[in-house]
Amino acid sequence: GSFAIVGRPGSGKRDLLKVIFNQLYNNLFTCPSDVYIVDSVERQLAQFSDLGIVKDYTIHSSDIITIIDEIHSEIKQRYDDVTKNGLHIADESLKLIVIQNMDKIR
Repeated sequence: GSFAIVGRPGSGKRDLLKVIFNQLYNNLFTCPSDVYIVDSVERQLAQFSDLGIVKDYTIHSSDIITIIDEIHSEIKQRYDDVTKNGLHIADESLKLIVIQNMDKIR
């Protein structure tokens, strides 16, 4: 699934992301997560880049395709493992891509 956090400047979007990231980080062992951040050149999300759940942080919008391809391959393999090998999906990490780049969102 997907969702968007939108709003005017100063409306608390970054604060909401901070709450989401903190929740994921605080539950790292019970709900492993891999976060990918595609920031803008203004680096508005740079404060999150060193968080232990962030697998990749970039300001290059062209990296979106690489990230999506990587995640798609992992999810495809995960699906095969679940359906053919009985893998428990609850043991697998959540994948979250955060895009702070209006050019790529449009």
